[in-house]
Amino acid sequence: LTFDPDAAGLCMNNLSEASCQQFTDRVPIEACEDYLVGNQAFGEPCRDRTECADEGATCAFEPALEEAICSPPNDFGGGCTFDSDCADGLVCAYDGSESDVWGDPDNWTPAGVPTQTTDVFVCGTRPNQPVLGGNSNVRDIWVDYGATVDTNGQVLFADRNVVAHAIVGTGNLNMRGSGSVRSLWLGTREFQWNPKLKQGFEAALAATLAAEGDGVRRRRAADRARALERGWRAGVALLPPPLASESGAADPRRAAVDYGSRAARASLAAASDLGADAFSLELHGYVEPGLPDRAGTRPPARSVDDVQLAATVVDGRSLGLGAMLKLHLVQERSGNWAGYRGMADDEWEPYFDAYEHLVVHGALTAELAGAELLCLGSGVPLVTTTRVRGDDGLDPDVLAGKRARWDRLIARARGAFAGALTYGASWADQAYSIDFWPQLDYVGAQVFHPVRDATRPWVRRPDVEMVAMMRKNLADLAELAERVGKPLLVTEVGFPATRYAWQEPAAAKGPPDAAAQATMLELWGQSLAEARARRPELAGFYLWSWPVDPGAPPGAAGLFSPRGRPGEAAAGRLLGAR
Repeated sequence: LTFDPDAAGLCMNNLSEASCQQFTDRVPIEACEDYLVGNQAFGEPCRDRTECADEGATCAFEPALEEAICSPPNDFGGGCTFDSDCADGLVCAYDGSESDVWGDPDNWTPAGVPTQTTDVFVCGTRPNQPVLGGNSNVRDIWVDYGATVDTNGQVLFADRNVVAHAIVGTGNLNMRGSGSVRSLWLGTREFQWNPKLKQGFEAALAATLAAEGDGVRRRRAADRARALERGWRAGVALLPPPLASESGAADPRRAAVDYGSRAARASLAAASDLGADAFSLELHGYVEPGLPDRAGTRPPARSVDDVQLAATVVDGRSLGLGAMLKLHLVQERSGNWAGYRGMADDEWEPYFDAYEHLVVHGALTAELAGAELLCLGSGVPLVTTTRVRGDDGLDPDVLAGKRARWDRLIARARGAFAGALTYGASWADQAYSIDFWPQLDYVGAQVFHPVRDATRPWVRRPDVEMVAMMRKNLADLAELAERVGKPLLVTEVGFPATRYAWQEPAAAKGPPDAAAQATMLELWGQSLAEARARRPELAGFYLWSWPVDPGAPPGAAGLFSPRGRPGEAAAGRLLGAR
């Protein structure tokens, strides 16, 4: 049993006031607020009073600066965010003293109904919680733990940001800024460690391990054994629709064809009927503005929450399909994979901080949902290169630092997830350049190689030439897997429904041609069968792609889907082969 101050500090600094109290009920320490130390001076920005360095300071909204700052306690009408921002005897914002009517001026302190320029705080300890009687406006709104705002069929307009524990009712919430429900991140406050707190953590951990540790270890060992002993996997890559169309317009049907929907279960059932026994699903993350070095889980191209992911994994398990969760770190809101562009030496540490946060979050989600495999990423060879190869001009010290971060990242994934781990290399060159395969359970690769030399004239039997090249591509990867002593898992393979699908499958060249896709799937199935007979390292594949929406329009995902095309029959023969 070891104590990790960094991990404990992250945990404690993410606690809200309410969950902080719940924590101290289990850990033998004084109130955890006693350990919170602010580091913001008067006039500096803050989110709550614990961020301020002066014990007598408050965190009050300053209209001229359009933000809250650390300041002395305010007199009546001086502005506030929390009751403690006010001088003795005064309270802040909604007090519910008269009724639950939002529009009653006497329910607010100072008296008056909020407007588009008002910052509102709703406290959970008030006798009446507000109910809207008509459309209402605020600028920023905080709904504290234990508090609720009932929209009551009306519309609440927030001109900027929303941080809410609970907004209920049949109405709508419209906002221009950011929004979060049950937000845990409270800003820049720090945690003051001392021996008593350390002892409290260790005592709580020791008690938990003594009561439940052996059973948890046995279950995790059994889960890992099942994942590794599963044998051959024939899966599909289940994809939700993009957040918006290529024109930028939001898709009003998206919720009905996203992860966790009935359509997702129906799509999994259709794959199962064709012979699939596995599927993959994706979690994207990007570095969110305002949360330094933290990878979030709401990317620009696709967005899914943990409940949706878990529901889809559970649906798949009920159909006999094992799940693999694939992680992708997205560069801000551009939609590009983070790490593809050239990065300065000092950018790698923040990059891996964000990556590690995403991996731990994804690993915990996969563990709780019951997934079998976790794919730590795909492609981005700059990220996986960790040693000098020839005269590439890379700094050996930077490469060594990246290798150390991969060691830490994999170890943290192991700690959070009991199943099997892999990574999806984009080409054989990248797969051969990865040094951390021995620490994973599978060598993983995306197989979108050209299947004939476009510079050579066509031969009499091009299908024979294509099958031979497909088989060679698989043999090269299998040779690497044999070298490192791991099975080979094809994390993605597919062909677009275009005329020149054989050239560069990932580029989707040529005009639409569904028959060409069917042909390529048939040929790949033939090459796979021949490769399996010779290379026992092959452990399975995931067909790219299998959209949740069977009517997905042509695009990055829809163009590769065999659903509703001649290729669906070929996909069935490919998936059904054991």
